[in-house]
Amino acid sequence: MLFVLIHASLFKTCPHQKNKSFGHLSKRSKFLWPRTKQLTVAKLSAGASNTDRDSSYSSSKRGEDRAYSEITAANRSLLDRAKKVKSVCIVGATGFVGQQLVTLLAKAGVELTIVTRDVARAKATFGKYERRGYSLQYCQLPSLVLDQDVNFKACLAKKDAVVNLAGAPIAGKRWSEAYKDELISSRVRVTQKIVEMIMSMDKEERPKVLINASAVGYYGVSDSKEFDESSPPGDDFLAVLCRKWESAARQLDQSFGTRVVILRFGIVVGSGGGVLGSMTPIFQMFLGGPVGTGRQWISWIQIMDLVNLIIRSITDENMLGVFNACSPEPVTMNDFCETLGNIIGRPNWLPVPTFVIRAMLGEGSIVVLEGQRVYPSRTLASGFHFQYPNIYSALEASINVS
Repeated sequence: MLFVLIHASLFKTCPHQKNKSFGHLSKRSKFLWPRTKQLTVAKLSAGASNTDRDSSYSSSKRGEDRAYSEITAANRSLLDRAKKVKSVCIVGATGFVGQQLVTLLAKAGVELTIVTRDVARAKATFGKYERRGYSLQYCQLPSLVLDQDVNFKACLAKKDAVVNLAGAPIAGKRWSEAYKDELISSRVRVTQKIVEMIMSMDKEERPKVLINASAVGYYGVSDSKEFDESSPPGDDFLAVLCRKWESAARQLDQSFGTRVVILRFGIVVGSGGGVLGSMTPIFQMFLGGPVGTGRQWISWIQIMDLVNLIIRSITDENMLGVFNACSPEPVTMNDFCETLGNIIGRPNWLPVPTFVIRAMLGEGSIVVLEGQRVYPSRTLASGFHFQYPNIYSALEASINVS
């Protein structure tokens, strides 16, 4: 299941979106980057990458300057691993995941190339890093109808890694045929363009690794089955989309000298964006509750675990093929909402009825009404360690409660 809380759509005309003080967290609860020492270990769908057009929070709103200063202390080993990387090209860097990745790589001194449809917006987002003396370059994503683009090819060439996070938002929109085509274009066709450019390079110019986003929506939906990387794909629209997306990346096989890692994202949990960016203000207004039955599974990952996994995929030459980027402890939507409510001191009491979601989103309602329980078998077998394996630790790391 690719999940972004539908409450945000249902309440999009609420005053809190016009008045910055209404609906935002009080002093009691506020977004921060993870601080490991604060965690209390407690136990308690398909996530998708956001396009570089999909970041709705500016740096000032998300407190990224504060995040920037804290990232070293909280994630020393991750920063040390990132320092082994010389140059990275990120496609879709201004989305939620991309911005967190840029923050860490910039701090590590990595030479970054940002590929985006809107260069001016990207420069506004990441200008602070340039002012601090870090190396960032920008590249315009070319029209997908072009057979070749010399500038784009140069942006991808001779990189330690290309990280492809591009993709139009899946949740919260009605899937017209035109929008389905945009979902395909922003994922499959962008990936095809990247692969085409790499394949056309001389071998010594090709990037060492392509990290390509996908989503746990690959597996389809189920209330009872458990999926891992060996499971077959589903047959709904999202599953077919993910299959085509991954197939485009796999065209770049090992014979071309570029290692390919496909990360199937779960729901991304993190400070100031992703699912919590929509969900927490609604709970803060005492309007929080599960969508639909609340029994659907959510396969999720904390933002710093995801960034860590991306960096690990770049630096570990043994990583090849598909890895599930989700926690080993999926939860039901009701458990997710109940835990969030407990942490910020708000009730989990106002569910959004199934018929409302179906009336609003039509076929697209599958994103929030259905789910899947996904286990990261290959990810764990690779030796990757989840810093936030359960939902309580992940939410507590993302929301500081004092």
